Amino acid sequence: MRLAGNCHEGSNPSVSALFFFGICMLNQDSPAGRECQRGILESELTGVNLFGQAFPDWFGTVGKAMYTLFQVMTLESWSMGISRPVMEVYSAAWLYFVPFVLISSFIVMNVVVGIVVNSISEVTAEDTKQALEDAGDEESGEKSEEEQIKALTREVKEMREMLARMEQIMNKNR
Repeated sequence: MRLAGNCHEGSNPSVSALFFFGICMLNQDSPAGRECQRGILESELTGVNLFGQAFPDWFGTVGKAMYTLFQVMTLESWSMGISRPVMEVYSAAWLYFVPFVLISSFIVMNVVVGIVVNSISEVTAEDTKQALEDAGDEESGEKSEEEQIKALTREVKEMREMLARMEQIMNKNR
């Protein structure tokens, strides 16, 4: 918990919020998870405290701040629509928005890659299972060793006959 507390006390509220969000998703029912949820709320309140009075439509309440940060996370007009107007009033607001965009984009890409890899893994597992079942079916219908020897002997005999016919045809053509 010391690491989480130290991270939360760091100067970048968006990094802190994402850190706590990740921990909370992993530990929702543990005491540490509840502490992290409190930390996320405090980090979200940072946006409300920093920008809430000047921009009440975007950061006036925690709900509005969450919606605004969701819009920023999805990259929907975050630069021209939200961060630049906020930066006109608070020039250091980029310290809040840029790390949030970078980290949230990284997290979203990891989620997408994770979903794709998981889907491919499931399909591969199903294909492997099906192949093993098919191989098991073939093995269960396998011929005895004596039958296999007889079948091979017949094939060799047929091949010798074909080779003899080919030699006859080649000798006639000379």
